[in-house]
Amino acid sequence: MKTEKEKGVLSKPAEDLYKMLTVRPARVESADIATWVSAINSARNGDRTKYYNLCENLLSDGVLADAIDKLVENVTGAEIVFQVDGQNVDLMDTLIDTPEFEELIKEIALAKVYGRSVIECSFTPSFEVFSWPRKHCIVQYMDKPMAQRIRFIAAKEKDMSGYDYTEDEFFFEVGKDDDLGLIFRAAQYVIYKRGNFGDWAQYAEIFGAPFVLGKYNSTDTNARDQLFESLANIGGKPVAAVPKETDIDVVWGGGTGSSDLYKTLKDACNEEILIAIQGETMTTVSGSSLSQSEVHQDTNVKKAQALKRFVQRMLNKHFVPMLERRGYPVAGGKFVFPKDSEPVTVADIVALSDLVDIPADYIHNKYGIPMAADGEKLAKKAAIAMPGFGLPVEPEPEPVPDKTTKPKAVNLADAHDHEDEARSLFPAFLKGLSDFFANARTKGSRAILNLADASTSFTVGTGIDKLFSDAIADIYKQYGESPDDMPLINERLFKYADKQLQRGVDRAFSTQFGKSNPEFIAQFKENTRIFAAFKTHAQQNEIAAKLIDEEGNLRSFDKFKDDVLGTTIKESYNKNWLKTEYNMAVRGARMAEKFKKYEKTKHLYPNLEFLESTSTDKRPEHLEYVGTILPIEHPWWDTHTPPIDWGCECSIRNTDAPVTTAPEGSEEPEPVFANNPGKTAQFINMQEHPYMQVSKEKFNAIMKVVSELAKKKGGSNDK
Repeated sequence: MKTEKEKGVLSKPAEDLYKMLTVRPARVESADIATWVSAINSARNGDRTKYYNLCENLLSDGVLADAIDKLVENVTGAEIVFQVDGQNVDLMDTLIDTPEFEELIKEIALAKVYGRSVIECSFTPSFEVFSWPRKHCIVQYMDKPMAQRIRFIAAKEKDMSGYDYTEDEFFFEVGKDDDLGLIFRAAQYVIYKRGNFGDWAQYAEIFGAPFVLGKYNSTDTNARDQLFESLANIGGKPVAAVPKETDIDVVWGGGTGSSDLYKTLKDACNEEILIAIQGETMTTVSGSSLSQSEVHQDTNVKKAQALKRFVQRMLNKHFVPMLERRGYPVAGGKFVFPKDSEPVTVADIVALSDLVDIPADYIHNKYGIPMAADGEKLAKKAAIAMPGFGLPVEPEPEPVPDKTTKPKAVNLADAHDHEDEARSLFPAFLKGLSDFFANARTKGSRAILNLADASTSFTVGTGIDKLFSDAIADIYKQYGESPDDMPLINERLFKYADKQLQRGVDRAFSTQFGKSNPEFIAQFKENTRIFAAFKTHAQQNEIAAKLIDEEGNLRSFDKFKDDVLGTTIKESYNKNWLKTEYNMAVRGARMAEKFKKYEKTKHLYPNLEFLESTSTDKRPEHLEYVGTILPIEHPWWDTHTPPIDWGCECSIRNTDAPVTTAPEGSEEPEPVFANNPGKTAQFINMQEHPYMQVSKEKFNAIMKVVSELAKKKGGSNDK
């Protein structure tokens, strides 16, 4: 019995047929060439039942099945887009990124393998695809013109009538009536190979086992009888006794003198199977030379391109009109398989680096090269002194502040509203920021393991050790010169944090979304910049707390530097926490783009569904939300749109499925994660974050500094 969900796959008339549909699996039985001939003749008369039963049996052959899988994977594994006037359509991007669409293009591709596919698509309650069993799709009167042929789906094998699908707008047919597909070419070789294996097995049974041969004098009959008796007592092995004067020879078939004939026939059949399906052999059976491999690979590429063009044409001919009738924005557009880019070699990267900026993490991820740690010796070519330019310039020495300055001791807490103020305003500070980040999950998640996300993974910026040393030198010097005028934000630390976070945001938003939503992205980036500023202020306060000793006196620079470097401030703010914040910014930006896209298509899919996390380490409290379906405008999404915790990889999707009730009694997200990035343009609820817990006066002062830094040439947006 079909489930309620499966019923959505079928049009109403076809639903009655499905209830009566009886699909009998092919019997597992031997097949010979006579079976193949009979099946072919029946298929050419319009009844493909025998033929498809034979195909089902033949697919137990590993070489044939693998060849078909590889052929189809050329399509299902390729990128495909829908474009109108050269631009992607957001709603179609969402449709393409579904398992149902992959099933659709797979069944279209399989029409080339089997000759025909009859496919039904439904859009209520959601997009579904159903490929009707091929042996039940009958074409009668094959000897007559196309207009006089009758097409129907039979409920049972051998039925002479059934459901006429040609008038059903949910159906379309791919393939030709007289086309038996690529498997037709390969079938005979699978049959030959099976028979060959049977003969080979029989040969091995007869001649593969050792037997004992005894010889006796033909004139001594008593010796013969004793020999037979002795041989019989040896055991169950085959035995033979012949007169000494007799010679016995085994005559090998084909004159090969061994069993090589069977192996040769098997290899020949495998090659013919691969040629029939893929047009080549090298991708499955190893070749004898590089030149041969290149030729076969070129053939495989051409086959794949031809299959992509076929699928593309069928989609545009049959599927696009179906989408247009159902209100999808596809008028004037078409499906396209973008041309595959050429592989980039190391030499190409070296040559291109003079023309375009290539991110270092792209190279490290592409070739699996680990990022160098700070201060680690680098395996680079030695610098060469070019004529007229002299030797490479030595790096500038680390700046050291004037240690002779002896300012009077000042209460830093009074001058700069140090973290005591934040603690009084935000209880979470009592546990410390380290506790706040304790649940950040950075291992075992799909986002880290999936190669598709490799280009957006966080990497610690080079030179962080020197940058941090320069920053604490700045802070010491600025405090020594004018304690009351200490900058609220250290510019070095701010630029570093902001650059990392902005890099994540830039790579999370797609180019197409950026073109149509520039103001939203600008606001998202501005909010991210503000977050980086308050993060820097919090870090700077922790550093500045080390300026004064227990007696209220200013420490020497060396003592101050040692005290700061003896803490986890550098590692926590600039590596560990920043990595967590970077991943959160990427996830938040991606979710914001998804939510904005869903808002535009809510006339088709008015609801959102909370989806289970893709992480290997799922939070029980988040699992309680899974399956919740509510309208896009429902206030629940204002506080429960993922990510709703550090490292959260839950998600949402749009749907027109019936709404559920909002979860009651479940654990609510912490206030800092109660956020909808698509509405607030923030990757977290910033006003609830510990970094932001300062007085109103301090808040306004920091915001003013952010505005000034954004205007400065060479500010935080420098790449």
